[in-house]
Amino acid sequence: MDELFLGGFNDFQLMRRFLFWSLCFCLLFPVGLSSCDGSDSAAVIFGGTTGELTWTLTEDGVLTITGEGPMPDYRDGGTSETPPWYPHVNRISSLTIGEGVTRIGDYAFMLCSFVTEVVIPESVTSMGDWAFRFCQSLKRITFPDRMVRFGEWAFYENESLQSVCIPEGVTTIPSSAFARCHNLTCVIMPGSLQTICGGAFSQCHKLTDVTIPDGVTVIETGAFPSYLDMAVVTCLAVIPPELGKDNFGFPAKILYVPAGSVEVYRKNAVWREAFETIAALP
Repeated sequence: MDELFLGGFNDFQLMRRFLFWSLCFCLLFPVGLSSCDGSDSAAVIFGGTTGELTWTLTEDGVLTITGEGPMPDYRDGGTSETPPWYPHVNRISSLTIGEGVTRIGDYAFMLCSFVTEVVIPESVTSMGDWAFRFCQSLKRITFPDRMVRFGEWAFYENESLQSVCIPEGVTTIPSSAFARCHNLTCVIMPGSLQTICGGAFSQCHKLTDVTIPDGVTVIETGAFPSYLDMAVVTCLAVIPPELGKDNFGFPAKILYVPAGSVEVYRKNAVWREAFETIAALP
């Protein structure tokens, strides 16, 4: 019977019937539609609004923030003002901040312990305090060129963070901004920098070679590790910056400065006590 039935149609007619019924199936069963069009996007399991922005968290752990304008400032865990995604923080494995967001709020992504990389869009110009605190898997963060400020304790105890390039336009590295980033080995500071606040790189055990830009005028107490010998410090400032206590080790090994400023640094009691050798830039 099957042979007789099929025998009444040519190949072209069979193909038309197959396509017709396939299309009907896709229209009748929406779940199947994503399979028909090749889409494999993960389902949204949580979401809502925060200020003027929208957030979603998908089943594969991607937290996405979209919209136009700044994020609100939040508070520490356990209060009614925590980020709305905070109850699901252990589900978050990736973070996407959409172009159009202009500011990252205080405490925004604290304890996002499974996020390994963050790219901040060009629309963001500032970041609040404690924004990425305790993000212990975060290895890389890319700042936008337009960012001019980030907050105190912003990257506190990001134990996996290895390198940081701070964008031009930033004038201050705030207090404890990168404190206890134990695997941080490379920091590139911008020419716009003027102040390095207390504790900025405190307990960064592996930060043994730094270059301080020529515009820096103040390095506060304990800005750099105080209990490790820093192998090499290069300070490009012609006039020695004001230097607080407990910086660079006991004492650090070598300080390189502009050739015309060697004697000026050597005559400065604080700088002289901080380094075994003060020499001209090679």
